[in-house]
Amino acid sequence: AGSAVYSGSGVPYQAPPGTLLRLVITARDAAGNATSTTRDVLVPYDDGAAPQQYAGWTAGSSSGSYGGRQRSTTGSGTLTLRTSTNRVLVVGARCRSCGRFSVSVDGRVVQTVDTYGASSQRQRLLDLRLAGAPALHTIVLRALATAGRPRVVVDAVGLVA
Repeated sequence: AGSAVYSGSGVPYQAPPGTLLRLVITARDAAGNATSTTRDVLVPYDDGAAPQQYAGWTAGSSSGSYGGRQRSTTGSGTLTLRTSTNRVLVVGARCRSCGRFSVSVDGRVVQTVDTYGASSQRQRLLDLRLAGAPALHTIVLRALATAGRPRVVVDAVGLVA
């Protein structure tokens, strides 16, 4: 039988959205020898939580989504973040009807992301690494209404400084 300690008090820790946790996991074998590994885990903001703002998106319930809901657009919806970061993690969907969105930093398009997938996949991580050091930026994700596959789905957003 195994055991787990969640915090110094043994009480599970509920990390707030936007928190980057460093987990140290230690296992001991029958002889008492310890082996450890470290993993960083980001607690994302749910699609309806701060700090992101949506325009032209539809909110919907989804049992397979983070927090039980997600946002989607089939037009030119925008998701706007004002934050000090150089890395944005978007949790969303890939699917046959999923299209592209652009990523702008301070009004300049820096990349385009295609969310097409041959099969439907929920909670896919899109890691948007932005050039330069972390600084206060306005980041806008704009759906591009791709012909034949206009849908873009966002489930959660993570910000890494």
